Amino acid sequence: MASDIVGYSRRMQADEAATLAALGSLRDLTAAQIERHQGRIANTAGDSIMAEFPSAVDAVSCAIILQEVLAQHTGASAELQTRIGVSMGDVVYRNGDVFGTAVNIAARLETLAQPGGIAISGAVRDDIAGKLPVAFSDLGLRELKNIAEPIRVFSLVPQIGASPAAIENVDRRARLAPEPRLSIAVLPFLNMSNDAEQEFFADGITEDLITEISRIGDSLVIARNTVFTYKGRSVDIARIGKELGVRYVLEGSVRKLGNRVRITAQLIETQSGSHLWAEKYDRDLADLFEVQDEVVRAVAASTHTRLMINEGDIAEQATEEDLDFWTLAARGRRELYRATRESLLSAEDIGRRLVALDPQSAKAHQIQASSMLKLVTMGFRQGSPETTARIAAAAREAARLGPQDEYSLFIYGLVLSTLLGRPEEAILQFKQALRINPNFSAAYATIGGAYTMLGKPDEAIAKIEMSIRLDPRDPTIYHRYAALADANFEKRDYRQTLHWARQAIALRPDYWYPNALATAALALDGDGQHAKKLAEKLKHSLPNATIASIRGIIYFSDGFWERLSEGLALAGLPKE
Repeated sequence: MASDIVGYSRRMQADEAATLAALGSLRDLTAAQIERHQGRIANTAGDSIMAEFPSAVDAVSCAIILQEVLAQHTGASAELQTRIGVSMGDVVYRNGDVFGTAVNIAARLETLAQPGGIAISGAVRDDIAGKLPVAFSDLGLRELKNIAEPIRVFSLVPQIGASPAAIENVDRRARLAPEPRLSIAVLPFLNMSNDAEQEFFADGITEDLITEISRIGDSLVIARNTVFTYKGRSVDIARIGKELGVRYVLEGSVRKLGNRVRITAQLIETQSGSHLWAEKYDRDLADLFEVQDEVVRAVAASTHTRLMINEGDIAEQATEEDLDFWTLAARGRRELYRATRESLLSAEDIGRRLVALDPQSAKAHQIQASSMLKLVTMGFRQGSPETTARIAAAAREAARLGPQDEYSLFIYGLVLSTLLGRPEEAILQFKQALRINPNFSAAYATIGGAYTMLGKPDEAIAKIEMSIRLDPRDPTIYHRYAALADANFEKRDYRQTLHWARQAIALRPDYWYPNALATAALALDGDGQHAKKLAEKLKHSLPNATIASIRGIIYFSDGFWERLSEGLALAGLPKE
């Protein structure tokens, strides 16, 4: 596998110190992925890396996940893009370096890859076909410098969510309406106030607009977590259109002065850059929800698309909440997305405070239930029948108080499936959440998880892929990748299981579940040596892990657990 950085020389000339810092961060990320895929770095020169792997599957899986990690990364290397080439063949070793025709081909293939993309030889394509979740594009026979015979070259897609080919495949399986349809991304509204605390207010406006626009029939709306990756960045509208696969972008700003607010919004067609509609709203804060409704209706009208707006106002839309409560809830949601032990404990505390402030708020009970659930399922808190009962009670109360709140129904469904082992009932909750918000990406993934529990992995995979399509940059997307690993484990496709588990681990190394799946998959696929090594890493992500303790974290169907526990035992994980 050969890789290098796009525009490295130009970046060095523009800002040498920053580029070198980003290069160091990129090297660390790359080295970690190569090690996880049983590879070895043979050579580094300037911005390039040459690595070898025991198989083409390992090399391509590493390349895919590396590009995914870079797409999701927000650190020093976030602005860097790499090109990767992969070939296969015999190599010659000399002083730790590798030489040979296969090495030269990989280096030449890398130059044919698109920024952020991967180019492979025909031999690699033949070897990995059907073994990894990739789509191929035939670039034809190519004459490569210093290579005697022409090489057939293919490009492949690094992730489900970013591939036009993969998007079409997922859309076709999901029977979504073809273009034209209303596809839109609502970019984070700018906070134009001097008060940094109003950042929560601007973010909340964006989130509420996403929710409201998602209620419009026949629309595809990119989810909050993906669009917020553009927050604070100077963006090119045409590029966003291509990256997210949307025809329209809604952007705007919020300026809050005292008890009044000015919201500006404009709708832009991504292909032409034409401003189709623009408006500003000067309102008292008491009119906030009315303003949101006006914006949604104006967007729907300006697109000239046959749309149906939900009849009447949203049935259970809250009246004016106390802003302190609103801001506290926004912070609670943010803590939930971070999903660390500390942030979830903070969210749990916020949930208790919200319930105390308003016991009749579905949102309050929802945040409380979500935080307690995540503390258990992420392995940060030991589960018990008493803990499960408390979580279930909070989730039921959220669903009772918020029958038209998709998140409350979603959390209740998640408790039913992951803790109580009642996937059929959970699916009913998830489907009702999707009736309220057809673009609620997380519900597609959890329906997929429930289908896996019911022994329907193919149906599960289709739903989870749809979830990734809607929100490819969700900061908790590692849950979706783990769910794909889960479904493939149910299918006994251990190579696909390992790939998706590795993709989840790449984004969240301390998440115990994909580590457990990868460990078992390696062992059941006959690679006991590497399974034992991964079992040791599992003990780091889940201290004092045993087969019995894992059984007590979440619900497993009997057949699934039988194979998972068998794999973990083969990897050397203690039973008790």
